[in-house]
Amino acid sequence: MLNIVSLLVSAVAAVATVAAAWAALRAFKVQTSPDVITYISLHKQSPNHLNLQIDNIGSAPAYSVKVSFPDGRPPLCEDWAEKNLKMFEDKPIAILGPGQSRELYLGEFRDLGPLWDTNCYTVQLDYAFRLNGERMNSDHFPLELYSFAARIDIRISTQEDKDRRAALKQIPTAAKALTSIAQAADRAFPD
Repeated sequence: MLNIVSLLVSAVAAVATVAAAWAALRAFKVQTSPDVITYISLHKQSPNHLNLQIDNIGSAPAYSVKVSFPDGRPPLCEDWAEKNLKMFEDKPIAILGPGQSRELYLGEFRDLGPLWDTNCYTVQLDYAFRLNGERMNSDHFPLELYSFAARIDIRISTQEDKDRRAALKQIPTAAKALTSIAQAADRAFPD
């Protein structure tokens, strides 16, 4: 009887050891793997313009990152933006390190909004975990613009923007000054 109990305890311990080793190996792979995502982001200098953002949020480099649109490419307004998007499809990003990203300009929201309407486009990202192409990964992400429609966001203010706002604030004062000058000129030089 004691031998059977010892055998069962040993078997349970062996299974627990194998499970712990598998979990540790799985955690190690997750912690040392690339994880590439894509989404639409606001352009850094102009929040009314949109980019296709590709980020490696993992902790290892991603190799041969390829962008494709299995259901068809989303419509763009600018020919050169269309060509850049096609180039991203034709030529993969050789390496995208941990924390690195690429941005692809899509266009201005007011132009793209009517073209995309409430459509959702699928982008597929394929990338390798190793330089030699071993262990490929493929993920799909939705792209949509309608969630940006009700957004009001002014985040970046350049000196030019500040000067423009200051000049606009001076218009009423300038108009009053010009009216005063015109009235003084009328008094000084009657018809």
